[in-house]
Amino acid sequence: MHAQGICGETYLLAQNSVLPPMLACLAATLLAPLYSWLLVFCSGMGVHRAAVACDLISATNAALLFGYLVLRERRLAGTPQQTWQGWSRECWRGWGAYLRIAEPSITMTAGECSAAAMILLAGMLPDPQTAVDIMGISHVLSSGLFMVPMGLSGAVSARVANELGAGDGLRAQSAVRASAVLVVAVMLVFSTIVLALRQVYGWVFSEDAEVVTTLAQILVFVAVAIVGDGVNAVQSGVVRGARRQNWAAATNLLVYWVLGVPLAVWLASRLRLGVFGLWGGLVVIMCLQGMLMTVLESFFDWRLEASRACQLVG
Repeated sequence: MHAQGICGETYLLAQNSVLPPMLACLAATLLAPLYSWLLVFCSGMGVHRAAVACDLISATNAALLFGYLVLRERRLAGTPQQTWQGWSRECWRGWGAYLRIAEPSITMTAGECSAAAMILLAGMLPDPQTAVDIMGISHVLSSGLFMVPMGLSGAVSARVANELGAGDGLRAQSAVRASAVLVVAVMLVFSTIVLALRQVYGWVFSEDAEVVTTLAQILVFVAVAIVGDGVNAVQSGVVRGARRQNWAAATNLLVYWVLGVPLAVWLASRLRLGVFGLWGGLVVIMCLQGMLMTVLESFFDWRLEASRACQLVG
């Protein structure tokens, strides 16, 4: 259901319809505590029902989106704004072009999953229980903060695609610059908050003093990494909007899996830095990838990109 929701959300964002996906997500989020309370506590099944609660959250979001889409298409029927004419045999055509665009985007996303792989690697360290606890808790924080740049990524992707499709490269460039400044400012604020609360954050999840103390030190790495991760997220949205995913996918795989993961393993095991080594590798990965994407996109000629986009859609 999460995948279905993403499809509906992307369909609306591509048409500059931002409010309905936001309201659907907000409603699902507000219902999340109720689902969790009913399934985890009231059912007597404990954490075994937590996954079902997550499924219900995704299903609620998808149902609200597609309910809105049905009403929207009926309201716009017969007008130029009606973008879906219903099911037909035409839906089986054009899959080759679609997959040529989708494949590098999938590769880009897969390349960014190395942070989750670090939790698995933590299980191979000398004190696996403590290491996994620390990596898991810190990953929850960084993933939660990542939602903001991910939202900005979707927004700038749709904006760049629309402006380039309209032949206006300068407005696309302005959107890129605005998103870059915004994501850096937001992530620096988040970093400051993380550093300010790092001594108390661990107590929310654990009563183990060793975990809390080590986590407070790890959050210094998190505060640095999330800035680079946020920049990379937004710049990835730019390349998706400009349909330049091929080289972005290549750099993601190179930096994350060829360089970053082996570096983290080497720091954690060979230098015996443990979870500090794993997060040290993540800092290098995220900051390097963010800088690399920014440098590569600085060479974009936005007038040529607009001309290229018009040729692609024409």
